[in-house]
Amino acid sequence: MVDLLSRAGRLTEAYRFIESMAVKPNSSVWTLLLCGCQAHQDVKLVEKVAERIFELEPENAEHYMLLANVYAEAERWNATKKFIEAEPVKRFFKGVQLD
Repeated sequence: MVDLLSRAGRLTEAYRFIESMAVKPNSSVWTLLLCGCQAHQDVKLVEKVAERIFELEPENAEHYMLLANVYAEAERWNATKKFIEAEPVKRFFKGVQLD
């Protein structure tokens, strides 16, 4: 349901749906909404969603990169840099050589 609402651009409704779930939503559910926020460029809601995701998985580099992409698309370069330079991202790319 969250994926459908997010893809349709009904992001606030998707957020409310998650908040009203009988079970505690996991990071996968929040990531669906985060992807919807990226697709529809809702930077304001991204910040709320990011807070929830980082409570559940603070060390997941994928979430940091998704957020960096959202902020880059919104041309918020300081926020983009903050997420690209986060420790989980550095650990993820440690030893990766880009040619």
